[in-house]
Amino acid sequence: MSTLRLFLTDAFLPLSPKAELEWRLVDGATVGRGRDVLTHLPKARKVELFLPPSLLLQCAVTLPPGAKRQARKLLPHALDPVLLGEPSVQHLAYVADGDRCRVVAVDRALLAGVLAVLSQVRIRPTAVYSADVLVPADGKTLLWYGSGWAQRKGEAAYWFDALSPKHCPSLLAATLNDADTLALAMPSTDIDEADLLTAWQDATPCTISIARGDPLAYPIQADAINLLQGELAAGPQLDIDTTRLKPAAWLAGAALALWAMGWVAQWASWHAEEKRLRTGINTAFATAFPGTPVIDPQQQLQAKLNAGPAAPQANDPTVRLIDLAGHFQAPEGIKLLGLSYANNQIKAEYQAKPEQLGNIAQGLSSLGHPEIAPLDANRSSLTLTLNP
Repeated sequence: MSTLRLFLTDAFLPLSPKAELEWRLVDGATVGRGRDVLTHLPKARKVELFLPPSLLLQCAVTLPPGAKRQARKLLPHALDPVLLGEPSVQHLAYVADGDRCRVVAVDRALLAGVLAVLSQVRIRPTAVYSADVLVPADGKTLLWYGSGWAQRKGEAAYWFDALSPKHCPSLLAATLNDADTLALAMPSTDIDEADLLTAWQDATPCTISIARGDPLAYPIQADAINLLQGELAAGPQLDIDTTRLKPAAWLAGAALALWAMGWVAQWASWHAEEKRLRTGINTAFATAFPGTPVIDPQQQLQAKLNAGPAAPQANDPTVRLIDLAGHFQAPEGIKLLGLSYANNQIKAEYQAKPEQLGNIAQGLSSLGHPEIAPLDANRSSLTLTLNP
């Protein structure tokens, strides 16, 4: 898993997007290094930001028994004697072990401002540390960082300003009387190592050595405290390799596009079917009720059904056909196949020969003019033209 480490020094505060930061890209045993502006930094799956130890206060306090759950509320009061500024303007991160809390304090506005600038260039740190967490807390290793030396001893951390790595601060030298050995951990510098060792050996009573390797690529110590806590917590972050998800994303996008096309086609089919049904309803209503304007056929039809059947008219074709149907009844041996009425004529079709329909035609002569015509060998028609 690749991790990009960004190292912020006092010289670049307040931070701007044009600041050139030292960086290390750690990917397993491979370490890349460089110095670039924020917009040209390499990409990585995780980003860790390291702050100058000179800007942070690191200490430990003991809380009242059982106060671990209220630690965040109680710590500002417990640290009030040692904080240089008002507790309310400090951002506190801590790790509790029972009633004992190791705490790191930093100016809240400073840290929030740095995170805001990084956010502008789409950099979201997964963790923020004091840079001295790269060396052990045994007091035997010094880390050169920007403009001084950082040292950790147990629960406390110390900072010593220095003009250059060759300079051993007098205050630091005074604290080394009981030390046997001291290792100097430095990023690559142009200072001659022999001259550096000679200068330090003359200033201190202990044996001086130079730590090998790049200290900015050292593993983070197990007791490191992540400053992204409380209101500045990083929140849940998904560690996802988006390059591996591209094929699945393309397939999902294609499937979604096909589904959308199918849905649109189905909707168009439903819309066309609805249009056909509406046209059919309008046509059927106009046929059933000629002369009636078609507005909403469903509601109009329901209104006519609620109103009940209309009284038949005396000259209605159906009424006349029903009234005269009895005169076309066939005697035994003759079968009436059908009746129809059109243009003031009633046409009856029988299963009989023409000569068998004489009596029926004679009975209809008082109603109009009957005419008998053969249809085929066993069927004949009787047409009655009604009197005016």
